[in-house]
Amino acid sequence: MSPMKHIFSPLVGTVAAVLALSACSDTKTLNDANFRKALEPVVSDIFCRTIPIQRMSLNDDLTQPFPIIVPVAPVEGADPDDARSRTLVEEAARDGLLTRTELNAPAKRADFTLPLTRQALFSYTPTDRGKAYFRPVEAKTSSGRRAFPGVCAAKGEIVDVVRWTDPADALGRTVSQVTFTYRGVEPLPGLPENVHSKITQPEERTVTLVQTNDGWDAL
Repeated sequence: MSPMKHIFSPLVGTVAAVLALSACSDTKTLNDANFRKALEPVVSDIFCRTIPIQRMSLNDDLTQPFPIIVPVAPVEGADPDDARSRTLVEEAARDGLLTRTELNAPAKRADFTLPLTRQALFSYTPTDRGKAYFRPVEAKTSSGRRAFPGVCAAKGEIVDVVRWTDPADALGRTVSQVTFTYRGVEPLPGLPENVHSKITQPEERTVTLVQTNDGWDAL
């Protein structure tokens, strides 16, 4: 081996290794790791739903979804889902997932411009065990997205990134259709057996991911 080749051979190998590492760490690359990173926020809350319950407010701040404060006596004219939601939080309190506290304090219906009136209330706060299941869930409103009290039947987990399409242009943005399988883990205690069985079985889903400066995001 010539002296020049002897000097540069290790360097060539080092450069090749660096380039390979750079390609693997590039967040814009189409690969399993980058897609998993983009899909995890989508999947983590896939079994979560907002709780349609008529909340009361002790002030005008509705930015904090918990505790859930409701009147002891159900609100007249409340949505039919309100009764089911009240049953849900009561059962969760009995199961040790929520702590129920009785209050007697000035309050008004949340999202209503009304004066505060003193009344009997129940306040439900997630326990340490319940925080995995009762937590804020974002939803669209007329004024944008906002966090609401939510309940999660399980934590979503990605099982496998099955396949993806070649990058394509969509209105000036680079997108890829990514198909993956997911399942629920650590299900909510007390779920009916048929629901428990269904959410723990892998399901397949396809979403559109868009390329950004920081990698890939769900569209």
